Amino acid sequence: METRVLVENGGKLEINGNFQMYAGGFIRVVKNGHLVLNGGFINEGVEITCASKITIGKGCKIARNVVIRDYDAHTLELQDYEISKEILIGEHVWIGTRAMILKGVKIGDGAVIAAGAIVTKDVPAGRSALAASPPG
Repeated sequence: METRVLVENGGKLEINGNFQMYAGGFIRVVKNGHLVLNGGFINEGVEITCASKITIGKGCKIARNVVIRDYDAHTLELQDYEISKEILIGEHVWIGTRAMILKGVKIGDGAVIAAGAIVTKDVPAGRSALAASPPG
């Protein structure tokens, strides 16, 4: 399985400590983006797109097919709209299979993100973000 890392002109990828990336992942640092990886690992099929700044704390465990995006990749004609916002993931966070972490989110140390969760709001340290229930 192909694993891709693309750092565009002006982008910065910073790896501190022992960081492992399994097969099939795609890390993209867009022009002027800054991605900081502080140890831990990402499993197969993880996609990270960074246009502003994403910091992933040490000891984080990121399961298969997780998506982390600080960037919408398109603009909207809305007042106060920002195409990208920084993401900060604390230390020793567990992110479950197929979760999505979207722009502007802060996840505190030791938090657990449930499989399939779509995280659009901050998650305090030591707390859990659960997946949404289907309607009905």
